[in-house]
Amino acid sequence: MGVTRIRLLDDLFVVRADGTPVHPADWRTGKTMDLLRMLAIHVERPVRVESIIERLWPDATRERGRGSLRTAVSEVRRQLGDKECVVRIHDSLVLTGVWTDVAAFEQIAGRVRAMREQGRPSEGAMAAMDARDLYRDDLHAYDDDHDWVRGERERLRLLRQDLLTDAAECAVAIGCHREAATLAKSALHFEPTSEIAVRTLMTALSELGDVARALRVYADFRACLVDDLGVEPSHQTRGLHLRLLRGESPETVRLQQA
Repeated sequence: MGVTRIRLLDDLFVVRADGTPVHPADWRTGKTMDLLRMLAIHVERPVRVESIIERLWPDATRERGRGSLRTAVSEVRRQLGDKECVVRIHDSLVLTGVWTDVAAFEQIAGRVRAMREQGRPSEGAMAAMDARDLYRDDLHAYDDDHDWVRGERERLRLLRQDLLTDAAECAVAIGCHREAATLAKSALHFEPTSEIAVRTLMTALSELGDVARALRVYADFRACLVDDLGVEPSHQTRGLHLRLLRGESPETVRLQQA
C-alpha cells in the first residue's frame, strides 16, 4: 500500500493509496474540492474551522456552515479512502498522511536556497531538477478569484521565481552556462525586474561568448526599469555592464560577481 498523492499545481488530481485515481466527476461539489485544496496546501498543519467556513460558505449561518463543512469533510475522507486523513485538533482541521506537490515543491525550493547559500552549487543544481515536474501550472480553485486562493497562488509564484533564480546562480557556479541562461530567462519571464536574474543571465551569456547579447539584455532591462519604474539598475548591475563593455574576460566577470 502506498500513500495518497494530491496534485494541486495544475488541475486537482488525486491518486488514492491503493493506486486508483479520483476522477473529477467523483467530487460532489466544487466547494468540497476547494476544501481539499485548502487543507492540502497546509498539509500536516492545522487550518482553523472558522477560517474555512468564512472562505467557503461566507453567507451561511454558523450552524449551516458547520453542517456544510462536516458534509464536505466526510466526502473528502470517502474519496481519499481514509477515515483518518482529516483529523480535528482543537478548533482546526489537519490533512495528514498524504503527499502533495505543493509541499514537495516548497521543500525543494528551500533546499536549493540552502545549497546556494552554503556554497554547494552542484547539489543545489541537482535538487532544482527535481522541481521541474512539480510546478506544472499555477494553483487554481473552483472559486478561482477568492482572496485565499489568489494569495496562495501569488505566494507560490514568488517561490517559483526564487527557485529559478537560485538554480540559475548554482548553474553558473558549476559552469553549466546554457542551463543557467535558460533558468535565468525563465525567471525573468515571471519577474522581468529581477536584477539577480538579469545579472545571472548576463554572466552566463558572457561565459558562452555572446557578450553582445548580454549587453542587449542589460539595455532592455534598463529601458524597462526607466520606463516603468523611473529608476536605474543597481550599482552592482551597472558594474557588470561596464566590465562587459571593457571587454573583461568572462572568468574575471564571474569572479567579480561572486
